[in-house]
Amino acid sequence: MLKSLMQLSSILIAILFGLGAMLGWGSADFFSKKAIDKVGYAKAMFYMQLSGIFPLLLITLLKPTVLVSITSITLVKLAIFALIYIIAYLFLYLAFEKGQLSIVSPVGSSWSAFAMLFSILIFHEQLSLNIIFWLIIIILGILILSTDLQSLKQDIKNIKNFRAGTLYALAEALIIGLYIPFYDNFISNSQLNPFFILLIFRIFMTIYAFIYAFIIKKQKITISLQDLKLLIFAGFLDVFAYSSFTLGLNLTNHTSIVSVLSATFTIPTIILAQIFLKERITKEQLIGIGLIVAGIVFLVG
Repeated sequence: MLKSLMQLSSILIAILFGLGAMLGWGSADFFSKKAIDKVGYAKAMFYMQLSGIFPLLLITLLKPTVLVSITSITLVKLAIFALIYIIAYLFLYLAFEKGQLSIVSPVGSSWSAFAMLFSILIFHEQLSLNIIFWLIIIILGILILSTDLQSLKQDIKNIKNFRAGTLYALAEALIIGLYIPFYDNFISNSQLNPFFILLIFRIFMTIYAFIYAFIIKKQKITISLQDLKLLIFAGFLDVFAYSSFTLGLNLTNHTSIVSVLSATFTIPTIILAQIFLKERITKEQLIGIGLIVAGIVFLVG
């Protein structure tokens, strides 16, 4: 399969895997939301991370060749990557908890712009002006899609509303934006199978989530069967998304394309809400989706 993919252009491969991550993360957000509202983000994060271990373990066992020796340095790097990633998640949840959603959501969604900027500045990613232009159009679409303009007009008038949670959201965007180019560099230079790397990464994420939810937050480990089913399904979708994202980085040099397209995950969330919850798509959301689709079409072309 990977050999046939390599016959495609690297830009098209980056687009396909970026869209795969978008579909996985957007669907995971939709199906996990109900359970998160009931059990809280800390406990939900643990069960999603835990359930994601099993499909990765199955893939690893089906391909014994990936069970190669792993150095202590690699383990330390993966532990650090997992810790950084989960800290960014916690900053985002703190932003949602303390700030106004209309303000912190677009700020938190700006991580793809930082990922592109840091990838160009630190690792000298080569992008044509045409690609940069259409990636900026997609990022603009993401920001419009994640912004409630009516609420924003009211919230931004109050300076306290503007400040509350904004620094947490900005911290999340900067951390993820800086994390992605370094994670890409690690993946691209590693001799290990990407799925084996993801398995170890997921195990560290599960350990950190357990410590935070049940030791620091002191929550009960029990959960209803209905909520567990939702979180297991969301965990599988999250693994699909992160696998697609990692393969996109591993198989191409287009960090920015994979990052920006994966950040459009709000689209499947909105579409699923419209199908199952009959939520109406606003004019602003249609504009955002239109800009994103236009950007993707011209990237392919």
